[in-house]
Amino acid sequence: MCLNRWAPQIHRFAILKLKGKRRFYGVSFSPLMANLVQIVPRLPPNVDGVGDYARVLAAKLHADHGLASRFIVGDPLWPGAPSDFPFPTVGVRQRTGENLAHLLGTHALGEVVLLHYVGYGYHYRGIPFWLVSGLNRAQNNGQRLVVFFHELWSVGPPWSSVFWLRWLQWWLVQNLSHRADRCLTSTRRMALWLKLDAPVMTIPSSVVTTVRGAGIKVRSHPPWSVMVFGLTHTRLRTIQAHANFLRDLNQRGALLRILVVGHAARGGADPSDDIRFLAQLVSQDKICIRASVEENEVIGAFQEASFYLTFYPPTLAGKSSSFTTSLACGCPAVFHQGGDARPLTAGKEFMVCDGSPLAVARFMEEASQGKLAAVGAAGQAWYREYADWPVLVNRYAQILNPLLRSG
Repeated sequence: MCLNRWAPQIHRFAILKLKGKRRFYGVSFSPLMANLVQIVPRLPPNVDGVGDYARVLAAKLHADHGLASRFIVGDPLWPGAPSDFPFPTVGVRQRTGENLAHLLGTHALGEVVLLHYVGYGYHYRGIPFWLVSGLNRAQNNGQRLVVFFHELWSVGPPWSSVFWLRWLQWWLVQNLSHRADRCLTSTRRMALWLKLDAPVMTIPSSVVTTVRGAGIKVRSHPPWSVMVFGLTHTRLRTIQAHANFLRDLNQRGALLRILVVGHAARGGADPSDDIRFLAQLVSQDKICIRASVEENEVIGAFQEASFYLTFYPPTLAGKSSSFTTSLACGCPAVFHQGGDARPLTAGKEFMVCDGSPLAVARFMEEASQGKLAAVGAAGQAWYREYADWPVLVNRYAQILNPLLRSG
């Protein structure tokens, strides 16, 4: 269990046995202070997309609907939240069913538990039996369980461990889906795989918490500024997926620069892996590195970019907060392959270019005819109506409130 210092401006708790009563540092702890217990793989100071999503969700549920949250962190090595983290937190001592059941029995009696499930976040092989065991052990505590499936299972070739462990990952997902009172997911494809009536909740932008202003002015004619955004491994995968596209644009004189935005992006004598690979495709003077991920910096980069590249297949676009950030900012997103992205449509809310000479020529022709600006505007309009945080939080409240009343 992680012990955190209490600060007056936040709701953090640390559990102490003082005269048989649970307390803050000097402040009485009431079990009724939270309506919702969220289980996450990690929280700050660790960088974790799922934890960041849960943190923003907690803040907005509290601000818009008066629903208070606390967190159970499923990583025994988590060092504890920083002093300005605004919610009560507790971490598992060990990844065992007994320890999780104890925490749920201590901190979540009669409340709704929201599990943010991503197998590899709770176990290095993606098979967190301890997590499922703990939830099953705690099912008599009067809690209602909601599971948000950020991921289901992985795929890989026969020579990889993923290939042989996939059926165990599938079994855990099935067990959780049957145990849960409600299941949620971020893409239509995952909802179909679950074979349940699971609402699709597109992951909103983790950077742009409110969409501000009108759509950006997208440059129709080359040369273009192209943006890559995310953590190092996601940026690398994006550049690899679009290598032919970037090389062709550069050779045609259509590439002004590549904006590489995100943590740990660096050039020089010891470049990050994504920059090292990118330098094989274009000259160094066309690589613009921005390691800051402050909101204004990221928004500014999206406003400068002519379009944004992503490695995700369209079928899984709804789980990428980087993609939805591009939508929120009105910056056209370009995928390297097609696929069913419903309710989004290729050519309307996003574009596709597989990097072949014919596809690049078609992309350049459509862009010169105003397609980039139209796609940016349509994507932003869709985000505002269906995926922005106020929309998502209202949907969460509609799902959670009946469970809270029946708990």
